[in-house]
Amino acid sequence: MLALPTVFMEIIIAGFAGQIIGLPVATASRAERGTLATMHAEQPHQPIAADAATLPQPRTQWLALPAWVLAVLVTGIAFAFRSVSLADFFTTDESFHWIWRVQHFAGAVRQADWAGTNLTGHPGVTTLWLGTLGRLLALQQGIPTAGLADGSSHIAYLAALRLPIVVVNSLSVGIGYLLLRQWLSAPVALLAALLWAGEPFLIAHSRLLHLDGLLTSMMTLTILTLLVALDAPRRQTWVWLTLAGIWAGFALLTKGPALLLLPTVGLLLVLFGQPPRLQRGPSQWWQIGWQRIMGSIPPYVLWLGGAVLVFTSLWPVMWVDPQTGVARVWAEITGNGGIPHENGNYSGGSRWPIRGACSIRWSSSGGAVPRCCSVCCLCRSRCATALEPPAAICWPCCCMSASSRWR
Repeated sequence: MLALPTVFMEIIIAGFAGQIIGLPVATASRAERGTLATMHAEQPHQPIAADAATLPQPRTQWLALPAWVLAVLVTGIAFAFRSVSLADFFTTDESFHWIWRVQHFAGAVRQADWAGTNLTGHPGVTTLWLGTLGRLLALQQGIPTAGLADGSSHIAYLAALRLPIVVVNSLSVGIGYLLLRQWLSAPVALLAALLWAGEPFLIAHSRLLHLDGLLTSMMTLTILTLLVALDAPRRQTWVWLTLAGIWAGFALLTKGPALLLLPTVGLLLVLFGQPPRLQRGPSQWWQIGWQRIMGSIPPYVLWLGGAVLVFTSLWPVMWVDPQTGVARVWAEITGNGGIPHENGNYSGGSRWPIRGACSIRWSSSGGAVPRCCSVCCLCRSRCATALEPPAAICWPCCCMSASSRWR
C-alpha cells in the first residue's frame, strides 16, 4: 500500500519541479475553459483582451510529438526496466504460494470448476489470470511446468509467469501518462510518468508474480481517471467515472487494501465534484455540505457499479457461490491483515522486530541513526491499521489540491 503514495508523491514532485524551472504545470481547468468560451461567444470577432497572467496558459509546444507517441515511449521505458532478467530467482511468496495457485486456478478454469477458483482471500484474481496466461505461453514454448509445489522449479517457467504482469504494469504507466496529460502540461506529465517508470521500489514489485505491483497500478489508474472525471465536461463525466470504476474493479480483484478506494473516491467527489446549485439567498455551511454530499451520490453509484461489475464478472466463484468468495476476502482482511507479520522485518542489514516509527538504531560508528525505514515496516503492525488508510486517502486529495494551486 505504501507504493500508492509513492506514485502521487512523484506527481507532486514533478509539478513543483516544473514550477522551479519555469514550465507551465497545468492545463486550463473546466471553469476557465467555460469562461473563455463564454467570452468568445459574446465577442466572436474580437480578440479577448486580458492580462496574460490571469489567462490559463496553453499547452506547451516544448514537446512536438503526439501524446500517444510519448505514451508508447514511456511504456517502452517502463517495460525495459521491468523485464530485465525475469529468470533471476524465486521470491518466497512466488515459490510457496503463487506458482501452485496459478496451477490450480488454470486447472479449475479448464474444468469449469468455478468454485475451485476461490484459492485465497487476497483474492489475487488478476495475478492468477495473468499467471495463467503466462503458463499458456510456457506450455507453448515447451518449458517444464512441474516440480515445485505443483508448479515448476524451472526458472524459465517463473519468467513466463511474470511476463504478463510486467506487460500490464508497464502499460499502466503509459495509460497513466495519457491521463496526466488531461490536467497537467505535457512536460510535467512526462516527468511524472518517467519517475513512475523508473522508481526502483515500484520496479521491484512490478516484475514479480505477486499482488502489490498490480494493486498499485490499478489503484493509481482509478484515482487518475477520477481526477480527469472531476475536471471533464459534464457530458463526458460518466464515461470517465465508468472507466475509473473498471480500474477499481481490477484493484479489488487484486488485494483487499483496494477497499480504501471506497472512502477515497467518495471524499474526492464531495470535495472536488460538481458544485451544488444553491438556492437564492444566504446558505449555511452545513447546507452547502449536505448538497455536496447528495450531489456526489449519483456519480459514486455509477463508479461503484462499474467496480462491482468487473469484480463479479472476472472472478468465477462469484458466479456460483458469491457468499463464500466474499467471506474469504473478509477473513483474509480481519485475520492476516489484522496481526503483525510473524517473521518481523529486515532493514539495515539485520533482522529486527516490529517497532514504532520513531525507533532509533545505534550505528557502528556510535551515532544515533533514525530508523526511517521503520515507517515502511509499520504496514504489518497495529499502527498501520490507523496510519495506512489516512495516508492512502490524503495523497490523492493533496495531489488534487496541488493541481488546483498550479492552475
